[in-house]
Amino acid sequence: MSFEAAIRRQTRLGQRSRSRGQALVEFGVIAVSLVLVIGAGIDLGLMVTARQSVSAATAEAARQAAYGQTPANVVQAAQKAATGTLAAPSGLRVAVSYCPASGGTCTSYCDPGFLATDPVSPSSCSVPTAGQPPAAVAGDWVTVRLWEEMANDDLCQRGDQPCYMRLTSSETVRYPGARP
Repeated sequence: MSFEAAIRRQTRLGQRSRSRGQALVEFGVIAVSLVLVIGAGIDLGLMVTARQSVSAATAEAARQAAYGQTPANVVQAAQKAATGTLAAPSGLRVAVSYCPASGGTCTSYCDPGFLATDPVSPSSCSVPTAGQPPAAVAGDWVTVRLWEEMANDDLCQRGDQPCYMRLTSSETVRYPGARP
């Protein structure tokens, strides 16, 4: 083999190894990008599912309020509807407000999970007791609001105060009056 042939052969081998290295780098860049896009899609899907869970729980609680259930039953309906979903019932905060159709002061009931320092708690919110009828008459507006609390989240550390996602839902229905 001549010297020139040996150099040509060596040059081709060098080009092949460079080509393999270039392909490996290109694959790495594409693989990382693909993993990031898939991860973002999964995260977005989980967010939409959690939002839908809270919205469905709110709709169920509002339906119960429209059927004339007591405030305690409305709160329980919301928590029960969220069971088995991404929205944890233990982190779900529920407030039910009965407002006169003619305007005036609303009466609000909150689940016992609310603390006095909760920033999202409605003012003058009382805890409903079992069997307690709502302070409302037929034709009043009932608003059910839900919040999902972020428990033990690294992004939400504010001392001893609970932290809430910006994941809320609200439904307003007309109160038909007490059940017969």
